[in-house]
Amino acid sequence: MRTTTARSARAARWSVLALALWAVAATAAPVRHLFQAQVPVTDHSAEQRSGGIRAAFEEVLVRLTGQSDVTQLPAAQDLLKQPGRFLQQYRYRRHAPADTTKDATPLWLWVRFDGRALEQAVRRAGLPLWGRERPRTLIWLAVEDNGRRYLVSSDDDNDVRARIEQDARRRGVPVLFPLMDLEDQRKVQFADVWGGFLDVVVDASKRYNTPNVLVGRLQHTASGSWNARWSMELDNQEHNWQVTDSSLDKLLAAGVNGAAERLASRLAVRPGAGGEQAVSLTVEGVHSLQDYSRVTHYLSSLTPVQNLAVTRLDGGRLGLSLQLEGDPGTLDQYLALGEVLNKVPDSPQRVYRLRP
Repeated sequence: MRTTTARSARAARWSVLALALWAVAATAAPVRHLFQAQVPVTDHSAEQRSGGIRAAFEEVLVRLTGQSDVTQLPAAQDLLKQPGRFLQQYRYRRHAPADTTKDATPLWLWVRFDGRALEQAVRRAGLPLWGRERPRTLIWLAVEDNGRRYLVSSDDDNDVRARIEQDARRRGVPVLFPLMDLEDQRKVQFADVWGGFLDVVVDASKRYNTPNVLVGRLQHTASGSWNARWSMELDNQEHNWQVTDSSLDKLLAAGVNGAAERLASRLAVRPGAGGEQAVSLTVEGVHSLQDYSRVTHYLSSLTPVQNLAVTRLDGGRLGLSLQLEGDPGTLDQYLALGEVLNKVPDSPQRVYRLRP
């Protein structure tokens, strides 16, 4: 596997178009079942149950930190020694879960962990913590398989789409595919995605109101192996990674994993990064108790916010002091994703307006 991150002549073009996407409506999706996982087991024995609980815990830990290698880090070793201390509920299922393509497995173990306790433990261990509010990612994927060429759409009933969605659920990355209706077909051709004409692809993505676009090219070679090339633009850098493998599952997982790692690097709260500090924030358009409750509840729910204090409420303007963990820039990233507050244009400070 080869991974490269490089600026290119297209970086500026990507930057302008990406900003346009954020301006339209940067949408986020609360990740449900963040602390749940289901894994295959062979029977109801204590040994299988113990191994299944650990496997489920590892999956949740990867999803929660955004790091695929987190289980190898020394800071995570104490958590991995006793996953049962976070266990909240488990049960067996005799049928394949709806969110997996591996329907040949006869028995599954569904596990749910104590989210509050686990988040606290992750913070104490000094590991990054990626919250529930996560940006939607639109995936444009061009596939060439034994002479057949196609773009994967939202209503395709094939293994490629199903496997990507399964991997995305596992990593906690909300994804969607283009409709490929008449409007999409007028704007984007197979050659645009395959050839890397990213300006065309990103322009066509505006209708989906997603802050992130992941572009992939998947090729089944004559030798039977698969090649994949993935591209994503973040923070004015174009990230590219390529994978060659005989396993289609590994190639598709590499696309989702690469996106998850890069998104988490921007949005995960890292304890000790900048320490705890207070920032001031003003929200306009707060005219009722319902507005007040909506704003304070929303801000308190954001992962970087540790404490919240109201400093003033006058003429519909609510002033707040937020005690943050980590870099204040991470708070700005979360606020840009939400659908509760809009940044007041050209404001020199953190001034937002409550959305209707």
